[in-house]
Amino acid sequence: MKLENLDNYFNGDPNFSAEQEQQLLRLNAALRSVITHTIKANASAEALSALADQAEALDEAIKPWVGERALPAYSKVFKFDDVSATYAYSPITGRANPVAPPMESRIENDEVISEVTFGTTYEGPPGCVHGGIVALAWDHVLAAATMINDSRGPTATLQITYLKPTPLNVPLQYKAWIDRIEGKKSYVKGQCIAAGQVVTEAEGLFINTLIREIDVTEDDLKQQIEK
Repeated sequence: MKLENLDNYFNGDPNFSAEQEQQLLRLNAALRSVITHTIKANASAEALSALADQAEALDEAIKPWVGERALPAYSKVFKFDDVSATYAYSPITGRANPVAPPMESRIENDEVISEVTFGTTYEGPPGCVHGGIVALAWDHVLAAATMINDSRGPTATLQITYLKPTPLNVPLQYKAWIDRIEGKKSYVKGQCIAAGQVVTEAEGLFINTLIREIDVTEDDLKQQIEK
């Protein structure tokens, strides 16, 4: 599989300034809020028509500026105190992705600690987070734990035990740690806690290897780790 412009994927636009980044994140925060409010928008046909006109106008206004990524999709710096900064466009942690909640993650005392509150955008059963979103969150959290000993690699297996419904609009804390390492295999475990109760548990197997189907090298994946 030949990917387009891997240099941009890993490096973003080197001329993109801190001020531009600030405004890009502001734009994404506003769009994230719009998505949340749209889920339960209930207005007259005239009001909805006017809102749709504005949304379509914004869509047209953005199109001329669409090109390559402004920020790295995979940062060359991995910060233990701000894991989320590594993945600017992640659908779960990406501050430059309006679909992301976004989740905030850090590594402390050999554990990944991730915090997030899922709103109505992520609803499955009434008042509960969709199980697929729960799985998405776990894939990120468990994978981040492999960076504790710099043994990153793709997900081989992911097993989630749904003990209780994961509630919407309630702060969640995910914790993950490396259970054991066997050669290139990292076995990771974790728990998600809501209002003092464990709502899900997860186990994952990650392989410290390259994904052969995509044209990425070991040098592409090297990161400076800041603990």
